[in-house]
Amino acid sequence: KGPNEDTVPSMNRAFNHGAEASETDWRMNADRNWYQMHDQDASRTTNGIGNIADLTDEQVAKLRTPAGARVM
Repeated sequence: KGPNEDTVPSMNRAFNHGAEASETDWRMNADRNWYQMHDQDASRTTNGIGNIADLTDEQVAKLRTPAGARVM
C-alpha cells in the first residue's frame, strides 16, 4: 500500500516515479503554525478528529495517516 494523499512520502513517491511537480495544501493550526493537510478536518485522512485550525502543535504531532505518515 502506498502513502496517503498530501503527505511528504506521497510527494517523494510521485517524484521517484517521474512527476515534475506537486500540489499541496497548507492549514494553520491553533498555535498559528502551518501544516501540510488537504482537508480542514483531520478525521478523513488521519487518526484524529477536529479541524486543524483548532488543534495545538501537540495534538497535530499525534496525527498519523493510515499508512503511518505524520502530519508535517
